[in-house]
Amino acid sequence: MFIDVSRIPVTGNARIDQAHRDLAAMVNVLFEQWRDGVDGAELKAGFELFLRAVGRHFAEEEEIAAAAGCPNVPEHAGKHNALLVALTSHVHALADLTESRVGDRRIDLFSLIDQMLYEHEMLDDQEFWPVLSAVGHSVDVPADAPLIVWSRALETGHAEVDRQHRTLVELLNGLDAMVRRQAPAVEASELLGRIIDHTRCHFQWEERQMAGIRAPGAAAHRMLHAQLLTDMTEAVAATGGVPTLDLMQYLKFWFIDHIRHVDGDLARSLNAMAAASARPGQAPSGPPGWSPRREAFAG
Repeated sequence: MFIDVSRIPVTGNARIDQAHRDLAAMVNVLFEQWRDGVDGAELKAGFELFLRAVGRHFAEEEEIAAAAGCPNVPEHAGKHNALLVALTSHVHALADLTESRVGDRRIDLFSLIDQMLYEHEMLDDQEFWPVLSAVGHSVDVPADAPLIVWSRALETGHAEVDRQHRTLVELLNGLDAMVRRQAPAVEASELLGRIIDHTRCHFQWEERQMAGIRAPGAAAHRMLHAQLLTDMTEAVAATGGVPTLDLMQYLKFWFIDHIRHVDGDLARSLNAMAAASARPGQAPSGPPGWSPRREAFAG
């Protein structure tokens, strides 16, 4: 065991504390794989999954803290973003090294991850402790609150990408409302199927745009899409295809993970391509290819 889970400080919220333990467990598994000589590509893939898990945890922690009335949540979110950028930078820098040059750099990376996460949990997360411990281990979400509130934090800066994302938000919010009012399972399952179809079409559209502009990182983007779809279908299969409140929470943070860690680079590439191709006196041409129409998913 590389990280001693028992020394992780508590925040007063069971979900946040469990997420901290889960992240530590992921690091311990990666450490054991490195120690056992696992293939480098497999280890890199494990680190990518770890980074995505960190991002999902940060989004959930911010949601819980805001619902509980904790102070300084925007500032805390800024610390989350900075920490995730730093972790990602270190992981990717290691991935760029050839196997012969890696040497003991991985043990340095494990030590750095341990230090960064522990310091954040000890120095930053503890500011939430007075509020979270006072309200107890759970925070009730108002019954009429939407699952996902669209905000500027979810915008990528590309109009078409954001339009498709907003459609997905509306579909997810609609499904969450059906689950909360205990609509017939067959109706909820049908809408869940439409959400999966929309997601698959959205991913295919993005991949065509990346291919059309020969965007760097297109292959990695496709791999992340494939993993996200696998994650979604496995979570749905675990419920027998019937939406539940727990599944809706999973899909919420799955969606936020997609926005934060997959689509930002794509949007920047598409915007840069449009700006470069625009002629004086002309608006930039829109991205080629099919995009999901809102009316195709109307209830």
